[in-house]
Amino acid sequence: MRKVLIYIFCLFLVSGFLSCTKNIGVGLNPGDKAPEISLKDFNGKEISLEVYKGKTILLNFWASWCQPCIEEAPELEQLYRNLKDKDFVIIGIAVDDDEEAVKEFIKKYSITYPILNDSKSKISRKYKTKGYPESFVIDKQGKLKVFRNPLNGYPETRIVGPREWNSKSFILEILS
Repeated sequence: MRKVLIYIFCLFLVSGFLSCTKNIGVGLNPGDKAPEISLKDFNGKEISLEVYKGKTILLNFWASWCQPCIEEAPELEQLYRNLKDKDFVIIGIAVDDDEEAVKEFIKKYSITYPILNDSKSKISRKYKTKGYPESFVIDKQGKLKVFRNPLNGYPETRIVGPREWNSKSFILEILS
């Protein structure tokens, strides 16, 4: 009986340790300072997060060949147009290797918010992206903001997949 109790106790300790450390180096946590960005846009202008200090930022990683990215592009543009005068900006991070495909995408969907070129995945690695589209909201203090996942209610810093960006509830969350 004693050996069984010791075994259970050891399992408890190991599982507790693993649950405490499982996110180390894997994700980004709410309230963490957002990893810095310094990339060129498709006009050759270098842009960093510092330029948008004091604004809420929706950082959206996408690719021109990604069907969900294509589906959400018009809604993101509409969100940007609706909120750009409220200290809000969207920064698109294009991960395509094909610069011309990105330029065609920007033109086709009349995107007016900044799109940065991350063809070498420099920023994608910093944000530990897992797929596309994937978005993060950065508050006015430069920290990652947390949102409730509408599918399971869990708090998350990353928004995976397309969303109804113009829903009233999401806009209230962004602006709060």
